Amino acid sequence: MSITLDRSADQAPITARDLDSPVDLYAGHGDVLLSGLTASVHVVANGDVSATGLSGSSIDVLAPIAKSVALQVTGNPQLVRLTTGQPGLVALTLPPGAYDITCQPQGNCAWPGSIEGTGGTGPITNDPTSPHLVQVTVNPSTTANIGS
Repeated sequence: MSITLDRSADQAPITARDLDSPVDLYAGHGDVLLSGLTASVHVVANGDVSATGLSGSSIDVLAPIAKSVALQVTGNPQLVRLTTGQPGLVALTLPPGAYDITCQPQGNCAWPGSIEGTGGTGPITNDPTSPHLVQVTVNPSTTANIGS
């Protein structure tokens, strides 16, 4: 069973907490607050997105006009896709490990120990052979900060 929350017709915020079913969220211009979601998450939001404790295998966030997106991923994600369009704050926290990280524009992602958004000597490393995919697309004037 999956859960769909659709507020695309208005500007009301959406909050989803402590759910263990796949979640599809469609927010109009309202903000999105997520916490404790243990299954796959798909979000389309025009407001800001804040999420903690996302542990599903697939996390997909499209926030084309958000000014702030902050995601904390836990567990063992197989795919994390984060797309923003406006200049703003983009923060992604991942469990320590190796990830196949792609960033558009290239070089607009940074994590501890990375040089121009590649490699890494800290808890997050970029390994093109990793089965854990992280795909980040941001505004050209924005840097996505990836941490652990």
